[in-house]
Amino acid sequence: MNAVGQPISRVDGRLKVTGGARYTADIAPDAIVHAAIVYSTIANGRTVSIDTAAAENAPGVLAVLTHRNMPRMKTLPWSHLRPQGQTYLPLQDDQVHYAGQPIGLVVAATLDQATYAGTLIKVDYEAHQPAVFELRTANEDAIEPSLRMWPLSSSVGDADKAIAAAEVKIEQTYTLPNRHHNPMEPHVTLAVWDHAGTLTLYDSTQMVVGTRKVVALALGVAEDKINVVCEFLGGGFGGKAWSWPHTLLAAIAAKVVNRPVRLQLTRAQMYSMVGHQAATVQTVSLGANRDGKLAGIRHDSVNPTSVFDDYVEYAAMVSRHLWRASGGIATSHKVVHVNRNTPVTLRAPMEAQGHFALECAMDELD
Repeated sequence: MNAVGQPISRVDGRLKVTGGARYTADIAPDAIVHAAIVYSTIANGRTVSIDTAAAENAPGVLAVLTHRNMPRMKTLPWSHLRPQGQTYLPLQDDQVHYAGQPIGLVVAATLDQATYAGTLIKVDYEAHQPAVFELRTANEDAIEPSLRMWPLSSSVGDADKAIAAAEVKIEQTYTLPNRHHNPMEPHVTLAVWDHAGTLTLYDSTQMVVGTRKVVALALGVAEDKINVVCEFLGGGFGGKAWSWPHTLLAAIAAKVVNRPVRLQLTRAQMYSMVGHQAATVQTVSLGANRDGKLAGIRHDSVNPTSVFDDYVEYAAMVSRHLWRASGGIATSHKVVHVNRNTPVTLRAPMEAQGHFALECAMDELD
């Protein structure tokens, strides 16, 4: 039977429309407890002191973790080729690289108790200057990163010469802001260890296999001792295709208190605890003859990345593939290290941003 044009029921459709679908936050094993993240209020510096005494004595609190008593994790290798999340591991030292970075974790019997206890922690900072946020103010610091997924630059023919000699030419710079994934379901992890030392992570993730690999690397646990389960996903758009600090925090907290621990990000934390699509500053130069034939294209893109990872948003890739120019096409990509967490893919990665700049330039050329 030919399925094209035929109505096909989704396997999970009935469960979703009747409320029977069980998302990660709906899973509640016996003896479950809750964790809340305490985050940095500065963007660049270090924590000089963290006073947790009041939080430790608050009602329902089982544990308060900071870099002083957090179990040590193993360094994560990072690669565009195997997306896995930021390399900077949470609560391993006193350094602060971005506002909203985890600097503490409270585990308590209820979420309200954990959240309240977190407000009792007193933190003294040593702020470092400058703290860099905006790409446009740091454009002069753009560099070619050492880690990349594809070649940063490409050149066919002599684009600059062709544009200079063209009868009609244009050069414009287009800026696009950071964009954030905001699925209906925030990121959430439920971590459960059994008596045999097997870790089960119920995680709102688009990559169960990759999450298992990341957690195995960071915790030094064999992959066959880790199970990652995502029964239903309430939206991801690429942001849940990587692992983020909260997953590792939940796994370790569950080990420390010997109880199942749920850690769910708040809506506000979705802007700092997990990745976002990087902003871009794209400069597009076009040259054409008066009959409309393109002579040359130059497309240069710069995007911000975290101070500890090199993430490239390949916006200029579209000019490498979409158009032809008789004289030549040249593209380049650079990054600026800023005090934000590591960017990540967002649908549609690269194409949406690159097309916007290129098509705007084409319209203006016309």
